[in-house]
Amino acid sequence: MDPVAAVVAAAGDAPAGRAATVVAIDAPAAAVEAAFAAIARVQRVMSAHDPASDLRRLAAAPLGEPIDCDPWTVRLLRLADRLRLDSAGLFDIALGSAGGAAGYRIVGPARLVLTVAGARFDAGGIAKGFAVDVAVATLRAHGLRDGWVEAGGDLRVFGAFEHEIKLRELTPGGPLLRPIGLLARGAVATSQYLESGFSAGKGDALHRPAGNSDFLRGPVTVIAPRCALADALTKPLALLGPAAAGLLARHGATGCVVTPADPIVFIPPLDD
Repeated sequence: MDPVAAVVAAAGDAPAGRAATVVAIDAPAAAVEAAFAAIARVQRVMSAHDPASDLRRLAAAPLGEPIDCDPWTVRLLRLADRLRLDSAGLFDIALGSAGGAAGYRIVGPARLVLTVAGARFDAGGIAKGFAVDVAVATLRAHGLRDGWVEAGGDLRVFGAFEHEIKLRELTPGGPLLRPIGLLARGAVATSQYLESGFSAGKGDALHRPAGNSDFLRGPVTVIAPRCALADALTKPLALLGPAAAGLLARHGATGCVVTPADPIVFIPPLDD
């Protein structure tokens, strides 16, 4: 499934049927619909499966030949490249197909160039969080001060709202929800990767470079200032566990994992 395909497909007339939830105090219908339109725009330009998306067109472009793209695609790829470098390649939307490089170069506010032949791009590990962020920005642009947006388990809260965070763990007896606290003015994302390396429920792939083949099987949660950051940083956290503390701290983030020895472990520890 594409990163936010379920969000867009479910954005029908019945709010309860939406896979994304937009909540804001005194929100006019136009503001809420604009937030869903922003989510749809992310899906359209960042799909890994639609041949007309920016990412698919980039992968199909001749080397060195610029393509025009949505400015939001450039914003997301700029962030993705910073995280690739800062995580030593543990977060990589090229999933290793560019040999550890980005595989692309940004040559303008809405222009990209393919730099590695055969590189392919899958933004499934960050695009849903990015979609939540732009939906929040859209609500704020309409003058709304308090609310939250959730898509597929990725959540961002703004203004005076607080939202309880529960860690959803897949167990043989069924999903188990573990409350871990209240979220205010921030974002949270959770992933749980299966033996296949794909996440349960989300379908994004965990890039496992040579030497980093093992990963945490329990749920990993990241709390960060922005949802795109929280979404992306669940990947290095799943691969590194407590060793991801420095990376998380550099981005103002906190990780939360379930381990056999301790029910819930915060990384870095909350008292640091």
